[in-house]
Amino acid sequence: RFEWEADDPEIVADVLFAVANVISFARTTYLMPAFEALGPLQISFTRMLFDIVRFMVLYVLVLFAFMVGLHNLYWYYGRPIPAYNEKHQVVNTTSTQMFGGLQQTLYSLFWSMFSQISVKDMPLKLPLNVTNRNMSEYYIDSDRKPTNVVDNVGMILLAVYHGIIIIVLVNMLIAMMSHSFETIQVSLCQLALLGLALSSKQISDYSK
Repeated sequence: RFEWEADDPEIVADVLFAVANVISFARTTYLMPAFEALGPLQISFTRMLFDIVRFMVLYVLVLFAFMVGLHNLYWYYGRPIPAYNEKHQVVNTTSTQMFGGLQQTLYSLFWSMFSQISVKDMPLKLPLNVTNRNMSEYYIDSDRKPTNVVDNVGMILLAVYHGIIIIVLVNMLIAMMSHSFETIQVSLCQLALLGLALSSKQISDYSK
């Protein structure tokens, strides 16, 4: 299969079959309302999906804003730059791997929420044919480097992005989901009390 085309019908069939396997297990949710313990959880899960959709609207807006901003800041440094290596051969290098383009910037911002992006990769690397003056591997030196301003602004933007996403939006999502769960629990208690009242009324009517 390594020599097949990427859109070979058999490969596409395997992909669709894998997705269908995941969806087929989701059909078991129709049986959950029949159980007293799983029914409220299934209803809460459905309500929380709507909360997640509303959260994703704000998240995509914030993600798009910082993606465009960081891309405009690093667009020049993400281009392939011809440089000479130790053997005096011309090779193409880039000063940044995290924000080399819109797609790479999107991936970097998304996976940075899960700590999959290292801060050590943030400072721009000078091309091989440019003298690297007092550039540390782990942090931005106070020495005046040509990309010092870009590095500092990039660090600040990434820190603000993490603050908005992790501190504000994630806690807002938790509050929304907790509110939905509590609302459903109160509604279920009210329905249970109403059913108990109707049952007692019917029993009293039959006893007469």
